Amino acid sequence: MADPIEISVNGATRVLTSPHTLMHLIEDLNIPVETLLIELNESALFQHEIPQRSLQPGDRIEMLRIAAGG
Repeated sequence: MADPIEISVNGATRVLTSPHTLMHLIEDLNIPVETLLIELNESALFQHEIPQRSLQPGDRIEMLRIAAGG
């Protein structure tokens, strides 16, 4: 098992345990991936990129949750 890493999520430091993947982070946050817009290190990701994206120490992630309503 790999060592935990520190990343930034919406400006807050977070420790991520193994596996170091974006999907693992999203599952830990208990947010449906299809409701998210994600930027990794100032680059927007397409939905199809999210499942395969691994994370490195110091990565900066910004997440916006899309919600329908009136």
